[in-house]
Amino acid sequence: MKYCLLTANAFFILFFSGFSQNLNCPPNIDFELGNFSNWDCFTGNTSYSGTTNYITLVSSPPTASRHELMTNAATIDPYGGFPTVCPYGGTSSVKLGNQNSGNQAEGIAYTFQIPPSADTFSLTYYYAVVFEVPSHLPHQQPRFRVSAYDVLTGNVINCASYDYVSSGAIPGFLNSTLNSSVKYKAWTPASIDFSGLAGRQVRLEFKTADCTEGGHFGYAYLDVATGCGGVIAAGAYCVSTNSVTLNAPFGFQTYNWYDNTYSTLIGTTRTVTLSPPPPLNSLFHVDMIPYPGYGCRDTAHAVLTVL
Repeated sequence: MKYCLLTANAFFILFFSGFSQNLNCPPNIDFELGNFSNWDCFTGNTSYSGTTNYITLVSSPPTASRHELMTNAATIDPYGGFPTVCPYGGTSSVKLGNQNSGNQAEGIAYTFQIPPSADTFSLTYYYAVVFEVPSHLPHQQPRFRVSAYDVLTGNVINCASYDYVSSGAIPGFLNSTLNSSVKYKAWTPASIDFSGLAGRQVRLEFKTADCTEGGHFGYAYLDVATGCGGVIAAGAYCVSTNSVTLNAPFGFQTYNWYDNTYSTLIGTTRTVTLSPPPPLNSLFHVDMIPYPGYGCRDTAHAVLTVL
């Protein structure tokens, strides 16, 4: 049987129908060794000044109840009812933080080199969060923070710093049936773009924090996809079928798919199915608009090719 792939020169990694490209993924970035090897762990506290939230951390070994490796796929979170192991593949995930309050904060970080030949490089992470929701201002709320840095310059990588709070702009938070003062967001994918950093060392950081007033908890679950790269699989097409599906990166609020000339809008969702399939080498563009405060607007390009 002949297989066909729709590949996208996007700066994100996707998974669809088992197709992905694994290019020099850093070892154990996905926690699949069942431990924290190659990861740095931290504990600390949270505070604020003015309207700015601060998370202050110091290096620590993996600490019980604050850096917890989750390996039992049958275990569910008591507040959200979702699995504590990421359901999108793999056998290990990490829980950062706990349901204790007291201004606690936790972090893990991974430093790695982008392959020198990789003009585009990206990864996908998955997160789930559980927050108590006090009547505080946004900078005082429990949170989950994601950041990526260029190690040489110390600069935050463009569009790679996110602060997730229950009062934020991203939808999907639900009320816990166990405790009405708790909101949760079940496992959700997001992408980070490291394009333009070939050969550079980068640092990926994940942090959780309670509320700054000391009375309300916040914790998160985290996993990183197995598979890193630049040119990626965005859809699957077999010559015996009568349709092909275009898949854009996860995590954006709005998607607008266009033909090769940008003159015809062909879809406004993350996935778009075309029937009959377009000719081979057809080019498509997708304009991706993020949620406010959660990244930058970007465009991905997809070409229908045969492998």
